[in-house]
Amino acid sequence: MGSQRRLILVAGALSLATLMPMGYSNAYPNTAFETFKSFFNESMVNRRTEMDPSAFTWIWSAYLNVWFPGFLVGTLVAPKITDHFGRKKALALSNVLCLVATVISLLSLPFMCPELLIVGRIASAVASSIGMSSLILFLQEVAPTAIRGRISSYPAFCLTLTTLLGIICGLPVVLGENLLVLIGLPIIPSLCALLFLAPCPETPKFLLINRKDKVKANKSIVFFQGKDINIEKVLEAISAESQDEVGSQKTSLGEIWRTPYLRQALLIGTVALLLQVSVGIQPIVFLSNEFFIRAGLSKFAAEIGTVAMMVLMAIATFISMQLVDRCGRRPLILGCGAASVACLVAFTVFEVLQKALPWTSYGCLVALLAFSVTFSLGLGSVPWFIAAEMAPQRHRALIQSVALTVRSLVASSVGFVTLPMYDAINSLSFIPLLIIPSIIFLVFLYKKMPETKGQEVHTTVTKLTMITQTPTAVSKLEIKF
Repeated sequence: MGSQRRLILVAGALSLATLMPMGYSNAYPNTAFETFKSFFNESMVNRRTEMDPSAFTWIWSAYLNVWFPGFLVGTLVAPKITDHFGRKKALALSNVLCLVATVISLLSLPFMCPELLIVGRIASAVASSIGMSSLILFLQEVAPTAIRGRISSYPAFCLTLTTLLGIICGLPVVLGENLLVLIGLPIIPSLCALLFLAPCPETPKFLLINRKDKVKANKSIVFFQGKDINIEKVLEAISAESQDEVGSQKTSLGEIWRTPYLRQALLIGTVALLLQVSVGIQPIVFLSNEFFIRAGLSKFAAEIGTVAMMVLMAIATFISMQLVDRCGRRPLILGCGAASVACLVAFTVFEVLQKALPWTSYGCLVALLAFSVTFSLGLGSVPWFIAAEMAPQRHRALIQSVALTVRSLVASSVGFVTLPMYDAINSLSFIPLLIIPSIIFLVFLYKKMPETKGQEVHTTVTKLTMITQTPTAVSKLEIKF
């Protein structure tokens, strides 16, 4: 039990510190919107140019969504970094890059240069992507199978907590009118992450499979799982995963695509992440204030609603951590995904009726509050690690990277056009942008996604192989919804 507490502490501390820039920096622009608008306008005035509201909408949309191209770059380089240097060093690098990105953003203030703010946001996105990729691999490879889902859910939980922190800090009565402190706050957790990493060894799977170092792998198992663990049994499980691997041979996207079970793992992991995006979590986190105000709520009610959403997301994500190793991955993704789509439909209906029936403004509020719960119970955490759970060690980093790359491309496109489309047709834009794609992804996952709860990778590979051989394999495997 003591060793499990150490593992939980390490997982929680690293997740919170590493993902602080990702959650926090994507949230505070929502509630500090007016302060940023003033900064952009003052910068233009200093250059003796004017910015009309339409131009600001596109510039602000670009500022928010440059995150996704940056995140994309990070996902492309993450496999090489994590496989060459290891998961621990990749985590350290991501936090150093976050420090640099924060300093760049801070320099935009004295120089009245919004371009530096944008460059800093891109750099932070690159760092956060490397951090998220390496953190997921790190936690997957140090956790015992019995609590792997719970440990792998820590990034999503900490992401929700830091998003809540960003929303609160962005309020005018907190730090929303002090951009220097608001933007510079992530320096503290980045430094803490480096301190937390110092005593931690590399993951046992990386040491044994990639480095062929059984002695260090033994020490790593003892550090993360305790002295009472059956080390030989853990080593046997790792060896079973690596027995079909060719240690000196590097993986490739071509090999993954030509191998049926690897292709299936890639597709399922990618579609799960696309479902996470398609239900609209990024636009809702970025623009919930704006959505509430346009639905007829007061500015104060909109701010309270946004904070309440983040609180509910944090609570629901914590509950999800307790459920993921009991209920399984498949029921959480499918059930909560369907419920999230229903909430989007409800919001759309209430918003359309708002002009004729003013009370439906509160229906919009309730719909997004319910969305916060349903999303966080399943889609907030499981899609981040489901691809890594289905992939063998040699292919794990690349499969996860490709899935995150596709996610970044789609999230960038959806995020960039959401506000302009909302300007044009209000919540009806949710139908083609969010609702229809989400239904398609849900159908795909219902037909193809196996359960991975409590299973080592070689067992999951067997299931994926069966699924690729016969369309009725899902039912034969007794995968229940």
